[in-house]
This record gives sequence, structure tokens and C-alpha cells, in this order.
Amino acid sequence: MIDKPLQERAAKIIHPLIPSDAEDRVRRSFRQWNQIVRQHIRGETGLKLADGEGSTAIPVRIVEGFPQLLAQLIDRYRDPVIWKLIIGQPKIGGIDEGLPCLLDDG
Repeated sequence: MIDKPLQERAAKIIHPLIPSDAEDRVRRSFRQWNQIVRQHIRGETGLKLADGEGSTAIPVRIVEGFPQLLAQLIDRYRDPVIWKLIIGQPKIGGIDEGLPCLLDDG
């Protein structure tokens, strides 16, 4: 069951940090990778859904919102600066090694 107030609070914190084209990027990624991921799952596991007459497709949907545990984490740490740093970590990753050197008094 979705905790709608929790989702709304989390979205309010994160929404300003999301690029304006994020929805298009998600849809494009879904179209690009959906079949590839399905093929890998079948290849690795050998799993297929089939009844006596043939295969059954499993629908995959994109659902707006956050997984419950992530929404709770966002709600617990509401400072948008923290989330901006987390989202930007791949771009600023080298700072974690370089910054102490810059700030060291020695």
C-alpha cells in the first residue's frame, strides 16, 4: 500500500533536483532496455512463463514515486543540499579525495 503523504513529502524535497527532461529520459530508457533486460533474465535463469498453450507476457509499468524505504529516508533527511550532493556525487566524486588535501593545514 502506498503512503501518499510520505510520497508527496519526498517528492517535494527531490522534485527541484530532477532535470526537466527526466520523464522523457525514463521513457526512452524503458523502451531501449526493456527487451534486453527480459532476454538476460530468461538467459540467466531459464525462466519463462508459459501455460499449456503458450507464453504469457508480464507487463512492466513505470510508476511515479519512490520505493517506500527511499521515501522514508528522504523524509527523515529533508535537507535538499544532502540530496543534491548525493545526486551530483558522480560529477563531484573526485572532491572526496581532493578536498581534504585543500583544507589540510599541513
